[in-house]
Amino acid sequence: MLKRRLGKKVLAAALALALTVSAGEVFPGGGVSVKAASIPEAAYKWTFEDATGTEAANSGSVSGGAASLKGTAKIQEEQLKIADKTYSGASNHVLMLSGGAKGTSYAELPADLYDGISSQTGVTWSFWMKAATDVASYSRLFSSADSANGQEFAFAPFANDSVWNLIFDSGSDYKQVFNEEPEKGTWNLITVTVSAQDVKFYKNGVLTESNCGSGSANVLKERLDNLGSLVNHALGKTCSTWTDNDCAVSLDDVSVYK
Repeated sequence: MLKRRLGKKVLAAALALALTVSAGEVFPGGGVSVKAASIPEAAYKWTFEDATGTEAANSGSVSGGAASLKGTAKIQEEQLKIADKTYSGASNHVLMLSGGAKGTSYAELPADLYDGISSQTGVTWSFWMKAATDVASYSRLFSSADSANGQEFAFAPFANDSVWNLIFDSGSDYKQVFNEEPEKGTWNLITVTVSAQDVKFYKNGVLTESNCGSGSANVLKERLDNLGSLVNHALGKTCSTWTDNDCAVSLDDVSVYK
């Protein structure tokens, strides 16, 4: 049993919450300032500090909701650092996914992950990530699909340049391209907000440039209204029928707001 320690990643939590205010306001750069009333609570949050066996507890507002480690996925100690600044204690724990063939290293998430989500609510993912320098193209950091493994919703490095994309896939329905790739081999706090109007990426508290590679606001609205039909969810593995490799990445404080 891993025990949570006080004071862990306070800045990380502040940044993640600040980026998910209901009004969509962001305060990039030196400081973060939001009204307390506008800060939502994550429905799901996996800190990887409270784990028993292969089950990592959910500390969000939804009861239950543990993430189940599969294959070579493991929890290990590692500090979170960006440049010369440290954002966690020495005994901090992270999820380490080693990549490899599909199904080698991943975490399975609860089937009801997107219950209650619609184009009215939108959805936000926030997480610390450290992608391996050789992270495979098309490998999924997170992936969701319906009961027939179709209608995939995923965050993945796209093509050989490994630039990260948010994808609603059923014939490339919608794709948002992260213009400023998060550096490989180092920790970054990433937040992805999806609304009926657009998709936005934030890196370490700063709104970053991105572009819509395909799709429209109408497609976003339709896919958000049907997100609750997706029942297969994973960190590090595609839940679709594609056979792409698993994602070689370390993760921490993985949160879903809805």
